[in-house]
Amino acid sequence: METRTRWLRAKRVRERYDDIGEVTLWRWCNDPKSDFPRPVKRNGVRYWSEQVLDLYDQRFAGGEAA
Repeated sequence: METRTRWLRAKRVRERYDDIGEVTLWRWCNDPKSDFPRPVKRNGVRYWSEQVLDLYDQRFAGGEAA
């Protein structure tokens, strides 16, 4: 059975990371040292793959992300 990707908008991503601000999310996305996943844009709306965020969290917990 194929698993469908769940896509999160910026508000949900900010909530996921303890209600960070929009500027913090922007900095994470634009700082190459952070290795934070970049969003996919569709009709001007930013979306993040929940699966990709989960992988990032696992790397971060393991000390691999900056």
